[in-house]
Amino acid sequence: MAHKILLIITFTPSLKWNGRTIRFYQVAKSLSKIGKLDIFSYTSIDKDFFEELCIDVNNLFHLNINNTYYRFKGIFNTVIGRCATKRFSTKASKKSLAHLAKDYDLIFCLWAQSAVDVIEMENTPSIFIDMVDVVSYHYKIAKNINWLRSYFYKQNLSRMIQYEIDVVKKSRLTFLTTFQEKQELISNLSSEDEKIAEKIKILPNYIQKLNSWYYSSESTFNKIAFLGDINYYPNELALDRLINKILPMLTESSPDLILSVIGNISNNKLKQLQHHKNVNFLGYVDNLENALMKIDALIFPLEIVSGIQNKFLTALTYGIPCVATPQYIFHENLSDENQLLIANTDIEFAEKIIRVLQQKDLRERLSLKSREFSQTYLSQEFVEKTFVSDILDNLAF
Repeated sequence: MAHKILLIITFTPSLKWNGRTIRFYQVAKSLSKIGKLDIFSYTSIDKDFFEELCIDVNNLFHLNINNTYYRFKGIFNTVIGRCATKRFSTKASKKSLAHLAKDYDLIFCLWAQSAVDVIEMENTPSIFIDMVDVVSYHYKIAKNINWLRSYFYKQNLSRMIQYEIDVVKKSRLTFLTTFQEKQELISNLSSEDEKIAEKIKILPNYIQKLNSWYYSSESTFNKIAFLGDINYYPNELALDRLINKILPMLTESSPDLILSVIGNISNNKLKQLQHHKNVNFLGYVDNLENALMKIDALIFPLEIVSGIQNKFLTALTYGIPCVATPQYIFHENLSDENQLLIANTDIEFAEKIIRVLQQKDLRERLSLKSREFSQTYLSQEFVEKTFVSDILDNLAF
């Protein structure tokens, strides 16, 4: 018998193929294979969008509330001492979901904030939640941020931790993207709640184009790249670190080295950084594959790593050697000196980047092993099968 499923989201998906859209597509497509899929959105959404993505949606329910309202309500909640995530809960959403919930045997919330109303309901059907990332962890490790963001994070940290604990308690299964965030979430649990840690599963995004172009170790060995939206502040901090602290150590021994920066960047940030002669700002590129073909290694010096990290998954898929912080480890079979090189300090980054550029056998090993890892653990077939099995096995238990 097919399950009746309600997928709850708090954002309007985009046809732009970014990490968020891929996550939505991955979850919705997989759920539609389990049963009849309906969607409830906290924001306005057009059903034609799902037809564009070839996702079979039977019914679409949504609230005509724009994101500006939710942003202001989040600020208001922070000031009055409530969790900012509860900005999504309104009288209309409570009433609509209370009425709808009784018609389903499975409710799936995409991102923790989508569970804001259902975690307070009684007598709900089976609830599964894809938290994607642990927001409280993001709040906790953030540094070098402006005073307003710092105030917001400090005010909301303890409230967000409690909200995330409540989410895990309410769900039958909770999905995350990295082991580090799983451990962080578990560390917030009391000794009485430790058993619920068994309900937390790791679910990476899958990569659709596994058999496309991939990296060749035959190159000039002087081209590295940073990949990410520079308007996202963890990426901005990481790029500042790479350009101002790591790059000078690299150019001492390799004056011809070129760092390409791929991703959206504001005009102000571009003015601050464009005087560096060894840095080439490419901005957003329509054809990422063509840009990556000219790169010898990708560098990920982020200290704040949470969420999907689709750029890193793409690098693994193409077999491009990566030097990254330990926070990028999301799977037990992903490890230092095998699929990537791990670095913590600026000196470690410089040393390991030089190793990659100078050692052909190292480049070839990293490339081969990261491709093998991707084909095994990041294929659409494997990720979908694991995800669907986790849900069905849990429902049968």
